[in-house]
Amino acid sequence: MFTWNMKKVGGKQLEVLFCRNQDAVDAFNCTMSRSLASIGAFMCLLTSILSFLSKSSGPLGLAGLLTAAGLFLLILAALAFTPLNKHSLALIYVIESLAYIIGICLSLRGSKESTAVFIGMLCIGPVCILDRTVRSSIFMTAILVIHAVLASSLKEFDRALLDVLNTCIFALLGSIIAYTMKLLIISGFEANRQLQIEKTTDVLTGLYNRRRLYEDIKSPNASFSAVLMVDTDDFKLYNDSFGHHNGDQCLIKIGMILKHYQDFCDFYRYGGEEFVGLYKVGKARNLTQVAEALRIDIQSLKNKGFDVTASIGAALCTDNDYEKWINKADNAMYKAKELGKNKVCIL
Repeated sequence: MFTWNMKKVGGKQLEVLFCRNQDAVDAFNCTMSRSLASIGAFMCLLTSILSFLSKSSGPLGLAGLLTAAGLFLLILAALAFTPLNKHSLALIYVIESLAYIIGICLSLRGSKESTAVFIGMLCIGPVCILDRTVRSSIFMTAILVIHAVLASSLKEFDRALLDVLNTCIFALLGSIIAYTMKLLIISGFEANRQLQIEKTTDVLTGLYNRRRLYEDIKSPNASFSAVLMVDTDDFKLYNDSFGHHNGDQCLIKIGMILKHYQDFCDFYRYGGEEFVGLYKVGKARNLTQVAEALRIDIQSLKNKGFDVTASIGAALCTDNDYEKWINKADNAMYKAKELGKNKVCIL
């Protein structure tokens, strides 16, 4: 059963996990940026309405809140454009900066309620940023320094000192909570990534499995120029002569050879001793030369003194019906066997 141990994750490992799970992190930040922009706009508009009704804020205060609400809505609208989704983390920092500016302004008004709002933001804000620890720490430190400078400049010393101490304590608390949440989230992403790898990888050879093959050929972005079918010759005889353990070792070695071609051809274990290769579009490699080189590489493999050979069939793809071309390559492979095995046949 698959398990992922979160205790193994340290500082350096966390940075590595960010790189491995960049797509999942980007998707999380994109969702979070939309949520934060919506919440920010709602809170600013609600505060504006309440301030207007209670006449607790002057025209400048109302104008500032309405401007902030407009900026939040503008960011939310910008996120509807797909290219900007790639910069969702930067937009989160912009949203957080706007929220902290509002919080600092409320805090400098001096009321306990407004100060509590800012302190609450210091606790909750870091949790919303799924980024590398160094960058999020620099951001939080900058916010604290700005607030400390403004508080010491605009408030009495005793009140400013108490304000700065409170904000530092709660910012530290927020950072600790954020790190724990970040660890949980990124560990969950890694566990899911590892599970997906297990589901789509052949345990014995480390190549993709048949499930992954059909996922790839049915993908809307599938683009392959040719299919290779590789079948190990007389493998039943090899198993009968040397046992299944040695047969497995032979397949592992063949898998290692196939991995050498993965820059321009993805290989999958199709079943038993059969392998399928999908030739990537745009890779300037001659199909006949590649298939022949692969045949020679497998032929040079000797296991237990037994000459290992493979018959290879190939088919050039002229449309996106890849199941049809896999069958064509399979037929070509059987024709190679009829020609005497250890041959390449291209249809």
